[in-house]
Amino acid sequence: MCGRSPRARPVARYTRPVHVPWRSVRAIAAPAPAPALASALALAVLAVAGCGDDLPPGGALADAAAGGDADPLGRRSLGEVVVAEHVYPAPWGAGRWTYLEAAFEVAGYRRHLFHAETARAGDCRVLEPHPGTCRTCTGICVGPETCAPYPVYASAGELELAGGGDSVILRRDPLDGRYQTRVRDEPFAPGATVTATAAGDEVAGFTAAARGVTPLVAELPADGKLRLGAEPTVRWTPADPGARVRLTLNGDGVWHGGHYLAIIECEVDDAAGAITVPAALMARFPDTTYLESCSFSKCAFSHLARLGRGTAVAGDGAVELRVEHRQHVWAIHDPSP
Repeated sequence: MCGRSPRARPVARYTRPVHVPWRSVRAIAAPAPAPALASALALAVLAVAGCGDDLPPGGALADAAAGGDADPLGRRSLGEVVVAEHVYPAPWGAGRWTYLEAAFEVAGYRRHLFHAETARAGDCRVLEPHPGTCRTCTGICVGPETCAPYPVYASAGELELAGGGDSVILRRDPLDGRYQTRVRDEPFAPGATVTATAAGDEVAGFTAAARGVTPLVAELPADGKLRLGAEPTVRWTPADPGARVRLTLNGDGVWHGGHYLAIIECEVDDAAGAITVPAALMARFPDTTYLESCSFSKCAFSHLARLGRGTAVAGDGAVELRVEHRQHVWAIHDPSP
């Protein structure tokens, strides 16, 4: 999993995450790190910041062509809040965790720091690392001699996530500026309203709402190894009218924990029951046959997710709330003839 470490309760003696039931959680924050540790970990955070799914820098809240409802007034994205239940394959013990995450940028939120869309076909698109080199760059090189700044994650004050009578209050991590933790319990019921309410700070306060989704039942291999052909199709059982389903295929990383060599994203209505990745896009996807013998954290996970969305106005921008149920797999692709 190319993810971010879950945070512990704010007690200095804890050295690893404390996992607690959703219903017993009321306030979670990260302990402040020592200065030397903070510097080292800050570099690690920037190294993995390109992982995950994304919107263009400062762009509209959702990319309608890739699925989702854009902010009707075209406001720029200031950030996202994600409540996602992750289901891992059998080699990982078929584990389930719910991750609660949020990040905000006053200048315009960026999820893919190291990638740009390079091709699109049907309901799918390919994202690849930015081309070009920079002789001098104190941020991220996004083109020939074009340098973009590293993200500066902003505070939106205390962030409360609520649904079905339960709630969690997240506070901003002083190390990387994000909000994040994980819990074992499923924090939403299918069809229930999940809300994210921020008190406001550098980013204006807001309240966003989205509908909880039905757990995804998909035709995925029991061993977690999704072998991709020239034009692969992934199927699931439609069960949630109004929800969307997104397939994310992650290629190998440039180094362990680094950004991926390519990402394919496809998104359709849940009622479609299937996603087919066009051959023209698969031709751009790297060889991932190394995943055949891979296990645990050195392997890049891909996933199929059912999701509900909501947006909220926050000052002169907008914030997206997503409630997801993700089934993780290893996407194995052999592009050789």
